Amino acid sequence: MKKMLYIGNVGKAQSYSFYRSAAAAARELGIEFHIAFNCVDRTKSNVKRMESDLGIYFHQIDFERNPLHFANIRAYKQLIALMKAYDFDFIHCNTPVGGLCGRLTARRCGIKKVIYQAHGFHFYKGAPLINWLLYYPVEKLLARCTDVLIAINKEDFALAQVKMRLRNNGAVYYVPGVGIDLSDPPETDRAEVRKSLGLPEDAFVLVSVGELNKNKNNAVIVEAVKKLDDSVHYALCGTGPEEQKLKALAETLGLSGRVHFLGYRDDVKTILRASDIFVSMSYREGLSRSVMEAMSMGLPCVVSDIRGNRDLLSHQSAQCVPIDADALSRAVSELRGDQDLLMAYGEANRKAVRKFGMESVVERLKQIYRSLL
Repeated sequence: MKKMLYIGNVGKAQSYSFYRSAAAAARELGIEFHIAFNCVDRTKSNVKRMESDLGIYFHQIDFERNPLHFANIRAYKQLIALMKAYDFDFIHCNTPVGGLCGRLTARRCGIKKVIYQAHGFHFYKGAPLINWLLYYPVEKLLARCTDVLIAINKEDFALAQVKMRLRNNGAVYYVPGVGIDLSDPPETDRAEVRKSLGLPEDAFVLVSVGELNKNKNNAVIVEAVKKLDDSVHYALCGTGPEEQKLKALAETLGLSGRVHFLGYRDDVKTILRASDIFVSMSYREGLSRSVMEAMSMGLPCVVSDIRGNRDLLSHQSAQCVPIDADALSRAVSELRGDQDLLMAYGEANRKAVRKFGMESVVERLKQIYRSLL
């Protein structure tokens, strides 16, 4: 049986969405699927559940998200030991850290076929010059030991086709993200869900999903809420290094009762269904899974006008706005004031997101894996 190693970065055992499509594609092709990442909740029960649910083999690698973190030297050595212990036919590496360590170790260990999936290049149109100086030369160099490069948005796909020269004239593919589950959650009572979350039943609720970090830029959303009337509330699903700063900002602006920090959630779809508009003001996204999930639930979105978001909302570009509290508050006010438009955007989103579903991504990955086999 052929064996592949899928290299991630840092995540929870139950965060299946990132690698579920790859595992499904491998399973349908009869490939033994191994995954290596830094599992932050790696109790035996969590890991066993993950392995049994997806039929995979898990390997703990102590990655850190920061490429310059000293711990990634240890991760590099752990990957070498793993590759020497198994006779992998190819690897599929992801994220800057996984892509760097994965491709370097594959080269050292003689892995003949290497896939790199870029979840949003750090160098892009409008990116800071330092990003081009630091990340672009590294990616150009690592492309020489890459057989397949996967881009998940159209801007990165176009750039990679022109700028990246792969090993043995390797191919660049466009795959629309990692695939999302398009099924609806069980029916719930909207009022009861809101009550359980501390949200007023008659509030107009904005919602965000994702790690609370500088890139997600939730502070601009909090500032926009201040510009809207008191019936507008904002729910944040996620935790992260910016959480305390955001709480302090909400308190300073007198919004403690209108900004709700819900923490890490495994019932995101239920919360989306109980909300009115999905909002995101990220500076950078490859192809936002949280935006896609909101679209699949029929929510209108107001998001930053950046690559990736434009791919998702090209059918209703009015939902992409400048990264600015005034622009965001105006867009929310306009949508809120027109219920017909609010519903039309939500329904258009539900239809448009179908091409980003799990089945579509699995089929594309199967084609790529077959090309290597």
